[in-house]
Amino acid sequence: MNEHQAEGRVSIHHLLGKILIHLPDQKVGLAAGQLLVMDCGVVHDVEAVEESAFLLTIAWPNRASVS
Repeated sequence: MNEHQAEGRVSIHHLLGKILIHLPDQKVGLAAGQLLVMDCGVVHDVEAVEESAFLLTIAWPNRASVS
């Protein structure tokens, strides 16, 4: 995945293989079973070092409901 950012908090639960998360100041290697959580707006990209699968969850910020 190319460099991007999300408006909500992101969790990456790595399921299979090996991936690298490129952050502005470091690279984080994840193996199967590991979890990475990033705050809103963190610029990152994902590199698959080998065939991999992960569960991506984005927690969108609360928005006031319109009545």
